[in-house]
Amino acid sequence: MLGKSVKIKKIYNKNNIEIVKYTSQNGNIVGKKSIQHNKYTKTTIIEFSNYTRIWMLPQEIEIIYKNIKK
Repeated sequence: MLGKSVKIKKIYNKNNIEIVKYTSQNGNIVGKKSIQHNKYTKTTIIEFSNYTRIWMLPQEIEIIYKNIKK
């Protein structure tokens, strides 16, 4: 999934106001991160056009499939 374009579809944690401004932007998957929340969970690191990186849970993002014309 590295390099795929994604958009944020839903934010489950309403405490981080900074992430809300990225809900209308597309980003690229640039890595993975493990966090501990009751058990270890793998998250996705997304980078936006301004080089900001945030991590999101897999259920919070949607992969964007672009039609390629030949």
